[in-house]
Amino acid sequence: MFENENARGPEAADMLPYHQLIIKNDPKKFDGATSHEVRDHFNIWVAEQLPLVSSSPRCLQQELREDKPYHQPGPEYGFGARYNFALFVDDICLESLDHMHRPVVKIMSKQWPTLTPEERNYEVNPGWEDGTTEMGEEDVG
Repeated sequence: MFENENARGPEAADMLPYHQLIIKNDPKKFDGATSHEVRDHFNIWVAEQLPLVSSSPRCLQQELREDKPYHQPGPEYGFGARYNFALFVDDICLESLDHMHRPVVKIMSKQWPTLTPEERNYEVNPGWEDGTTEMGEEDVG
């Protein structure tokens, strides 16, 4: 992660032993999965993990069960990036290793609204990749 301890300052090197990268690599679950399906798995993982790191797991479980609008952050919001964002590597990211000067990694937000099965069955324009729009600044989840 860090080439040397001065690359990001001595504080970063002190934190390195405590960092644990969680990699989910189950071909049965993830090969060919859409970003929506991966987010579903991430949401389940977050719901399983938060009680293990919370000082009041019962209150947390109750809050996790409450149905809130997607734009209103849940209890995981205060637990940092690990429980709110996931790195998402798909075919586009893998192809970028061979075909681009700088590789692509996608960051997926947990707060994106859950789509129904009918809403997920949308047609992707053949000239676009899933999740892109004509507007480069647009948040596409």
